[in-house]
Amino acid sequence: MPLRAAVRMWGRLQLSGVTAAARQEDYGTAGELLGVAERCTQIVTVDDTDTINGGYHAAFGPSRVRMVAAELAMSQENLDRALELSAWVSATRRIPPMTRRRHLLDVANAHAWKGELVESIGFLTKVKAIAPEWMRYQVLAREVVRTVQTGRGRRRLEGLQPLAVHVGLRPAR
Repeated sequence: MPLRAAVRMWGRLQLSGVTAAARQEDYGTAGELLGVAERCTQIVTVDDTDTINGGYHAAFGPSRVRMVAAELAMSQENLDRALELSAWVSATRRIPPMTRRRHLLDVANAHAWKGELVESIGFLTKVKAIAPEWMRYQVLAREVVRTVQTGRGRRRLEGLQPLAVHVGLRPAR
């Protein structure tokens, strides 16, 4: 196996470990594994998806590492860091579409938690435009829309009502 492919595989394994550690709220281990994955991007400098095993979720590279780092920041409620990392995620087609969609929901969620409701609606609208059926059944999408509905107070926010209907929530009055 060529070095680059081996490092890409090792990096992906580290990202899986980051997710597992974060779910256990072991943020120290998650941070260490993320550091290893970041070092792997010194060799794997461009995001790529392996075609071995169908290539499903097999992406690794700088953008994928930043996506997972943003997820980790969200799980630690470090919203500013999550949004900062997300700003550095490239709009590459080398990341599987489902991974990109999930990341966009995370960004919408961070904005909603910060009270940046218009920005959150913008990201939710983007997800709906690229994957309407997928979004309809995502619990996180529903939670983000509900957060925006709750945070809006009496303000009318353009685009919120169709999103609420789309994910199966009652439009806010």
